[in-house]
Amino acid sequence: MADGEEKQDEVSTHVKNLMQRDIYHSLMEAAELGKIGTPAVSPLMEELASGKTAARWRAVMGLARVGSPAVPALIDALKRDDEQLRTAAVWALAEIGDERCVDCLIENLNCSSSESCQALTAAALLRIHTPAAVAAVERKMQAADPEFQDTVSVALHGT
Repeated sequence: MADGEEKQDEVSTHVKNLMQRDIYHSLMEAAELGKIGTPAVSPLMEELASGKTAARWRAVMGLARVGSPAVPALIDALKRDDEQLRTAAVWALAEIGDERCVDCLIENLNCSSSESCQALTAAALLRIHTPAAVAAVERKMQAADPEFQDTVSVALHGT
């Protein structure tokens, strides 16, 4: 078996385990996929796009562990119509913290129809903390009601 096929089999096994095992073992599988890196991005993005809520969140755990190589695919996910898909992608991008996603996150902050997605996006931008990211959140917060501001704070800092 060629090295590429072995790597594909390894990725497939880890993705399957990520989707099917208990949370503890899924986190372990996400860490293994993170070590694999780029070859794990496409299968994880397939799970993210599946439309199944549990699969999406498990897939973004894996994508967040992959890190920087997953950023272009996650940015592409922000451009889709599916609000839940975008929300999951925002979470992963916040975990990764790569500045390449700031412009797309700002667009998502200003265009998303979901207040929870907007709040999570604002928190992601604050975590990435570039001048443009912070300025966009400040503009949004000035126009926002106190409940939205509280939601952003919880998304950023926890309860």
